[in-house]
Amino acid sequence: MKPYRIFALALLASLTVDVFSAVRPPPDDFFAKPWFSTRFEFALRGAGQKTAEAFADEIAANNLPCGVFALECDWATHPGSMTFDQADFPDPKAMFGKIRGKGFRPVVSMSSFVSPDSRECRRFRYDPEHGGLDHLLRGPDDRTPAILRWRGGCSATWDLTRPAAFGFFLDMLTTFSDKYGVDGFLFESLDPAEMKDGRFYAQDRGVAIFMARYGQLARYFPYSVYDSPGPGVTGTVVRLSPRRHDWKELGLVIPELLARSREGVLCCVPDGVGGGSTDWIRQDRTNAIDQVLFLRSCAMQALMPTMHFARAPWRGLSPQGLDICRGFIRLHASLSPYIIEQVRNAANTGVPVVRSMDDVFPGQGFNRPLQQFMLGSRYLVAPVVSRDGSVTIEIPAGAWTDPRGMTVEGPKTIKLEKVPLSFLPYFERK
Repeated sequence: MKPYRIFALALLASLTVDVFSAVRPPPDDFFAKPWFSTRFEFALRGAGQKTAEAFADEIAANNLPCGVFALECDWATHPGSMTFDQADFPDPKAMFGKIRGKGFRPVVSMSSFVSPDSRECRRFRYDPEHGGLDHLLRGPDDRTPAILRWRGGCSATWDLTRPAAFGFFLDMLTTFSDKYGVDGFLFESLDPAEMKDGRFYAQDRGVAIFMARYGQLARYFPYSVYDSPGPGVTGTVVRLSPRRHDWKELGLVIPELLARSREGVLCCVPDGVGGGSTDWIRQDRTNAIDQVLFLRSCAMQALMPTMHFARAPWRGLSPQGLDICRGFIRLHASLSPYIIEQVRNAANTGVPVVRSMDDVFPGQGFNRPLQQFMLGSRYLVAPVVSRDGSVTIEIPAGAWTDPRGMTVEGPKTIKLEKVPLSFLPYFERK
């Protein structure tokens, strides 16, 4: 570690803990091209370098654009080690080089957790008798590290309220990024309730300051995103909750998207076309999917800030279905300049990219749950979320034009029946 850099980063943390007005949005290709995650590939084929490289090859072979390539698995020897498991990833730098060579931006799942029986924990914990760096959150006894529950088990965590610890952890992330050629991180979600008994360095508002500093990490790695439920701070990109591959779960995506937007999230990454949870994978480890459900989900994401594929569409779709999927990717790309414009506006003003109907048209009777949303203030998007292919759309006052050139004068409620799988109902405000 470079002491002068750690000091500079620690000083920066102490000066910016409550400053979130200057948000830097991710680069344009974060939004213009879909995300692909290794989550399903690793569940089906085994986690490791060979699977990741094969997945990247297959994305390119199927003529699908990819902006962010997320290596999502327990790649480290243990939490906090920053070292790849050599049995699964014998040459991670070469792996990321191949991924970058295809024009993809690699990101890696990351957390602030440290395995309690590791040498990293012994090195960074508070030790009143033998000294130590004192970078970990202390437990209620103020001597031993606090142990928190998370999806990976029970671990200690960095105390990011301590400026020196924040600087040290940020330097470790920077060194890791430079060493392997990684463009960003998928930061693990944290549960503030698990930290309530911790003895923070910043005792006043300790949990809030910790979450704020955790959110600040994305400033330094432009392709980063926070996993749901996210860091609980404004000005970040957050991935929505994992959803199972069923129709009920599809209907929960838009309500969560709107809820997170109202919380001040810069923009949201949906968890996965067709559902991102791997819980449903059958015992025979097939990747069977409901093609209609998958394509309706693909249509829904086409006019969200990002599209995200947690499973390989070429494996589960027919050739015709894959062509429809490519069509929605092209639709997203065609409107990406407007999406990027809205992201920049959100970074400067705090106005969310995706908004509820009532946010844009207050006092017009839209203050209730609806399966439609506004992309900026120009596009009304009403995806099909029902098995029968129907959708009811509530049009506000004014003139609205759909992709086929049909103009509707609002206020008006229309119902579409048997919507083709290749069609996304949306209207542009005139």
